[in-house]
Amino acid sequence: MRIDLSNRVIKYADDPNAFTVVGRDGANGGAEVVADPGDAATITPPAGALIFSCAVTTAGAETRVLGAPNFAGQRAIITLAVDGGDLTMTNASGWLDGGVSDDVVTFGDAGDSMICEAHGTAATDWRVTSEKGVAFA
Repeated sequence: MRIDLSNRVIKYADDPNAFTVVGRDGANGGAEVVADPGDAATITPPAGALIFSCAVTTAGAETRVLGAPNFAGQRAIITLAVDGGDLTMTNASGWLDGGVSDDVVTFGDAGDSMICEAHGTAATDWRVTSEKGVAFA
């Protein structure tokens, strides 16, 4: 999969369990990297980043919240990088995935990933545009 986003490209990596973001200059793939905030914390979207990524590490069953986007069109790439237990992620009022609003997304294995796009600036405005291996409930 290739999507041109103002000289930045998202491509599905050769590894079927991961997404890779590549940019025109290749530095950090053109995406801003957000550090994993740890269990029961919020992944805060950076103010100026069109695309940002967060590689999450778990040390048991853990939770994260995806914070409100800063502008419509902002994209988040969330990946379970190290699987020490399931990751359960929420936002303010559920994800919209294929027209169905779900409250929780679970990442069960290393490499599980999802890409979200903001359709506004409220925490409820994240929409899942692509996913690999995650479960919605």
